[in-house]
Amino acid sequence: MARYPLLLGLAAIVTWGLFGSPAARPVSAQDRVGGLVVRAIAAAEADEFAAAEQDLNLALAIDPLRHSVRYWRGRVRFCQGKIELSVVDFDRYWTEFPDLRSRQWERGIALYYAGRFDDGAAQFADYQTYHDADVENAAWRYLCEAQRDGVDRASRALMPVGPDRRIPMMRLHELYGGRCTPDEVMAEVAKLADGSPERRSAEFYAHLYLGLWYESRGEQETALEHLKRAAEEFPIRHYMGRVAEVHYRRAAERDAAERSDPGR
Repeated sequence: MARYPLLLGLAAIVTWGLFGSPAARPVSAQDRVGGLVVRAIAAAEADEFAAAEQDLNLALAIDPLRHSVRYWRGRVRFCQGKIELSVVDFDRYWTEFPDLRSRQWERGIALYYAGRFDDGAAQFADYQTYHDADVENAAWRYLCEAQRDGVDRASRALMPVGPDRRIPMMRLHELYGGRCTPDEVMAEVAKLADGSPERRSAEFYAHLYLGLWYESRGEQETALEHLKRAAEEFPIRHYMGRVAEVHYRRAAERDAAERSDPGR
């Protein structure tokens, strides 16, 4: 999970058969859909997600059976905060391509935000069979199970992973499993050279997953501090960077609403 930038993620889909089965379709229609998808790639890379979605809508209007396009549209919709619509696309893709179900970590994240915690936990458990050295997968399954079962039970059931060589991922795994503290996570980050690309990336992931961990425990103020730092101080050009932005925006809006109406 979360290792591939937006362009590489879509490039893999394109090269692996984005343009569908070689059914008897007019060549002009295939070319048109292909051009729209390529243009959507460029728009998404420029953070123009609405424009990317528009092109993908057009592609599906031309060929509604090009279900692989829905995977990318699900990502683009999620980046705009359109959670329910994103889930619709990911679910359709998941249904149409059963051989790829274990890879759909983006679907699992969208399911978490949609409140489908059982389905989200199942998706992350399935992803573990595809890639078993990704702490992020274990963290998101914990987040789904914490909503359903409480943090203590989710912590005890944390999936074993590793080795995830990204700093401070293994420390974060220990944190989610109740075996280290947030200070120890940040101490691991501090070992990297200040100002280096590796340090900035580690800062992003540390603050994102610390924020999510604090939020799962109901410590909203501290969670917002970390989420804000991940989204605004250490942003990354990556799908998980968009997840951080979407999450922080939703959390900040919820916090503002609660402050304006304490009885809510």
